Amino acid sequence: MPAASASGSRRADPAAFERDDVLSVLLGARDQDGLGYTDAQLRDELKGLVVAGHETTATALAWTLHLLAHNPTALGHLEADLAAGSNDILRATIKESMRLRSPVIDSVRIATKDTELGGHPVPAGAYVSAMFCGMHQDPELWPEPQEFRPTRHLGPKADAYALTPFGGGARRCVGAALAQLELEVVLRSVLSGARPEPAGSPEQARLLGVTLIPSSGGRVRMVPRARGDQPSAPQP
Repeated sequence: MPAASASGSRRADPAAFERDDVLSVLLGARDQDGLGYTDAQLRDELKGLVVAGHETTATALAWTLHLLAHNPTALGHLEADLAAGSNDILRATIKESMRLRSPVIDSVRIATKDTELGGHPVPAGAYVSAMFCGMHQDPELWPEPQEFRPTRHLGPKADAYALTPFGGGARRCVGAALAQLELEVVLRSVLSGARPEPAGSPEQARLLGVTLIPSSGGRVRMVPRARGDQPSAPQP
């Protein structure tokens, strides 16, 4: 369905703003001047969600399984928590994976006016890059930053911008909630049937476009679980 047709139909729906699907949320969004998205802007946002979102989520999945394979203690804690019917360590594991191996290297913005950042002049039109991978491994924010330790995310929440795998502010990734849900569902499903084990040495990150992927594909050996050994069944 063309973007104009789809958005026009939803705009005409009197209950549209009561719905919580992505299209309805975008239609209800307003900028500082009270203006909403045009049909062309809606199309671009939805294309970005469908087309751009799959690679980063797949990369996060690959990194998470790879890190679990090389950290059996963390894997054991996750399996035990899943078996107890909890999502706490699963979510902490996803956060820690995206902290240690950010799927995206940075987020770029363009200065709309002359300003200053950290004591440095930033002229209008200049590109400003927020380097996620650098901030996520800052020892002042994350003690022993090279360690894969999901339990660090079970305590008090980190500072708002200490962990930003989905970006932040008004332009935070529109697909963040969907990506989080996909990661949880797929990891639960995969771990219910198999256990990741190393298939080589731990891999370093390699830049592909703006995505930081495992240098050799994130290879792991998935060992099928014996009957009765499943940590949990996938949950909706």
